[in-house]
Amino acid sequence: MQVELSPTLLATLERVNELSKKRVLEDDKNEADRLSREYSRERMDLLMLLNTAVEATKTANTAAKR
Repeated sequence: MQVELSPTLLATLERVNELSKKRVLEDDKNEADRLSREYSRERMDLLMLLNTAVEATKTANTAAKR
């Protein structure tokens, strides 16, 4: 199944990747913890956006078959 990715979803994916790299490289424990929390929030947003995109694709495919 091909899913169309919205600009918002792509931007969130980029942000998650950026935060993932930063938190791994961060030496300061407090800053690493903050980055981890931010990463978790952004990752949840990403999963919700991806789920929405998949559902929209499924709906469109079902409608096209009728």
